[in-house]
Parts: sequence; C-alpha cells; structure tokens
Amino acid sequence: MWGEFMQNNDDRRELLKIKQSRQEMLNEDNTKNEEPKKTAYEKPHGMAAVKNFLYYHKVTIIIAAAIIALAAFLVLQTVLREKGDIRVLVISTEATSELSARADAIGNALARYCPDFDKKHGVVVETVFIDLSAGQNQGQYYLVEQEKLDLEMQNPKSQIIITDEGFRAYASDENGFQSRFFTDLTSLYPEKQGYLDRAIRFNDTALAKDAGWNSCPDKTVIFVRSVTSEDKDEIEANRRALEVIENVINETKINS
Repeated sequence: MWGEFMQNNDDRRELLKIKQSRQEMLNEDNTKNEEPKKTAYEKPHGMAAVKNFLYYHKVTIIIAAAIIALAAFLVLQTVLREKGDIRVLVISTEATSELSARADAIGNALARYCPDFDKKHGVVVETVFIDLSAGQNQGQYYLVEQEKLDLEMQNPKSQIIITDEGFRAYASDENGFQSRFFTDLTSLYPEKQGYLDRAIRFNDTALAKDAGWNSCPDKTVIFVRSVTSEDKDEIEANRRALEVIENVINETKINS
C-alpha cells in the first residue's frame, strides 16, 4: 500500500517536472520571438533643435551665405561707384601710336572742359583705352580688345572717340565708312581740319597742348557718335559730349 502511494507520488513529481520544463521552454521561445521595443523619437527643442539643423544643413547654409555676400558686394559696388560725367574711348590701331601712353593725360585734359553734369562727385571723366594695334596675329589678346570695342560701341554713354585714322576700318562695312553713326563735326566747326567729313583733328584743338602732346601727329582725330535711337541715356550722353567738344573748340575751361 505504502509502496503504491510512494510510486504514485513519484509519478506525480515526474509529471510536474515535465510540465514545468515544457512551460520554461515555451517562455524562452516567446522571449526570443518578441521584437525589441523601439525607443520613441523625441523631437529636439530650443538650442538642441538649432544645433541639429545647423549640423545637417551646414553645407547649404555656407553656400547660401557666400551667394548673399557676393550679391551684397556687387550691389554696393554699383551703388557706391562714381558715375562719370562723360565716357571717352581712346583707341589705338597702330603699333607706333602714342595714344596708349597719353590716354590718362587726354582724360585729364578733357576734364578741364567738362561741366559737373551729375552735380554729385565733381567732374569725373571715364577714359577707356582699347588697343587694336596688335592685329589678329596676337590671337587671344586681339580678340579681347576687339570684344571690348564691340561692348563699348553698344554702350550709349561711350560717345567721344579719340583715335587714329586706322579706326576707319573698324567703322566700315562693304559699303565703306559708316558716316551716319558719327556726328558731322566738320560742318559744325568748318574752321578746323576735318577727316572723313565727320571727325576733326586732335592737334587742331587745345586738347593736344593740355594733354602735354606738343608733337601730336596729324592722323589723331576726334569723333563723336551720333544718336541712333530714342534711348534717353544715349541722347543725354550725346548732348554732354557735344557740349564738352564745344567748350574745347572755344577753349572754354570749366575747371583749372
């Protein structure tokens, strides 16, 4: 009897162990199959948000800042740059020409006859030298100077041209010299030596002496472009140019 009882107890204990073992195995499998919980994303605030933005967008910010700085610089240059009362082209087409060395002196001489049209900064004469004497065999240099001439001839403010007789080739087409693009100074001042019925001789004016060019060659001439459009800037620039040339012919110095 007792033996049967003990045997039954042993059997129950074995069954309990088996059940406990199976439960532990099931619990272990469930634990393995469970996915780890993800930490919820917390959006940064305050300075943390600022630092986070700067970190991820620093390249874009640097590029944008550079573009803004460049734009601001160009605007300031445009606003603060002194605008000339007149603009003069000094163009050399001959290698032996002294125009390159005389360009600044010519600009200073013209300033004596130029009123303060803008009444802002005093008299400012913008002088642009263009060297066409090198010829096409100089390659890139010649092309740059030719491009400069083309740009200036499109600028309505570039009205006075002081050059040599070789400039004729650059103002001609298959029909010859394009006189309509230039004011007839020879008719306005018949007492002066003329060239192509448009230009007057530089050495026949007070400018040669004022520029310190006592041995100025006869082939140095002065052209003034004519008005070819209704552009207000072109009309005003042409008016100023003719007024300055009038003062030069009459030797009426506005500034000493």
